[in-house]
Amino acid sequence: MTGAKKAVRSARKALSWLIIFLQGLHTLLFVICTFPIAWLDIKALMAPLLRYWAWVLFFLAGKRVHVKGRHHLDRSRNYLLVANHTSYYDAPGIMTVIPRVAWLGRSMLIRIPVLASFLRATHFIPVYRGDPIRSKRAIDDAIKEASQLTIAIFPEGTRTGHGGLNPFKKGFIHIMRGSNLDILPVTLNGFYRFMPRHGFVIDPRARLEIIIHPPISREALLEKTNDEIVDIVRGVIDSENRNVHA
Repeated sequence: MTGAKKAVRSARKALSWLIIFLQGLHTLLFVICTFPIAWLDIKALMAPLLRYWAWVLFFLAGKRVHVKGRHHLDRSRNYLLVANHTSYYDAPGIMTVIPRVAWLGRSMLIRIPVLASFLRATHFIPVYRGDPIRSKRAIDDAIKEASQLTIAIFPEGTRTGHGGLNPFKKGFIHIMRGSNLDILPVTLNGFYRFMPRHGFVIDPRARLEIIIHPPISREALLEKTNDEIVDIVRGVIDSENRNVHA
């Protein structure tokens, strides 16, 4: 590696840590300021506040999230939002567009005392890996929330390490069958390049894009097998996935 390349890499690393520090400080202040709202469990106030928090994260990185297919989103309806998982920034990116979302995520997050109160106020639904009974309960909780909110899930279960889509887990299908929600496929592009799974170096050249696909009618899927539903939903999301070539 030449001296010039080393200098560029060092500069990028230093800039990344500065951005991450500022984002962490912003997040800490946000959690402290909104803790009374979270503790009192005033969920109605959290959606606009979360949208603001997410927007500032990208502002501090000098990035704007571009949205394609916004017209496919009917604000008067709730959906089962299914997206590819590429980066730590996936969920904040979606929140800049759709803040009223109940997220399914790892149960380990609710073991952190202050964060647990905060997550409860955001309709967070913990998923317990390796515990079928608790996992079933998480799906039942998601179905209950479906009457009030859009449910969001990353069916891969973890961030991709190569830009392409990992195999889909079938939990989202059980939520679809138990609720009245249509599936809203979403493709996230650029987030993998912005900050991939391995490492904490931000690539400022990444163009962040969220593609909202036309909803897939629940009724059109009910007669299909679980494997067929996975193939249909995964195929739609993958059709616009450009992370492999990012």
